[in-house]
Amino acid sequence: GLKIAQDAMAFVDDQLKDHINGGWQEALPAALPRRSNPHMHMLEAMLAYHDATGDVSALDRAGDCVALFEKHFFDPTTNVMSEFFEQNWSTVETSDQTVFEPGHQYEWAALLSMYDEVSDHDSLSWRRRLIRHADAAGLNVKTGFAINALRNNGDITNPTSRLWHQLEMFRAYLLHP
Repeated sequence: GLKIAQDAMAFVDDQLKDHINGGWQEALPAALPRRSNPHMHMLEAMLAYHDATGDVSALDRAGDCVALFEKHFFDPTTNVMSEFFEQNWSTVETSDQTVFEPGHQYEWAALLSMYDEVSDHDSLSWRRRLIRHADAAGLNVKTGFAINALRNNGDITNPTSRLWHQLEMFRAYLLHP
């Protein structure tokens, strides 16, 4: 099992790592738009891999994901975690048209908390802002459930509420009482 994981990580680093812009490509050949979501899942996988093996290289990869979040994914002027990017990590949409998913904001808050627990990193301010904005902009006013997606200007692009958004909200709340 461990050999398979090591081989998979070697492939990811050798074939998918973007040495120019940072992060990893999510497909071969590389395709646009780039997305923050696969990097969130890479962070989660590397935290689990580190927990299972103690391999510090997993924390290095996790740190790369956190650095992308802080440098490109999260806009501190709007408190929105963008989903879609150009090759160089510039956003695809203008600030008010930026699409975000409240569930991803909650999930990033939880994962950043978990990363802080195993590193000397402190992302509490970022985490609080992610949750606060998802709560303020991303909840259905009738049900209280997190909606799937909306634009930074408030236009809802997907009004339904999938279960995973609610579970990520719950996890974020548990880690941020």
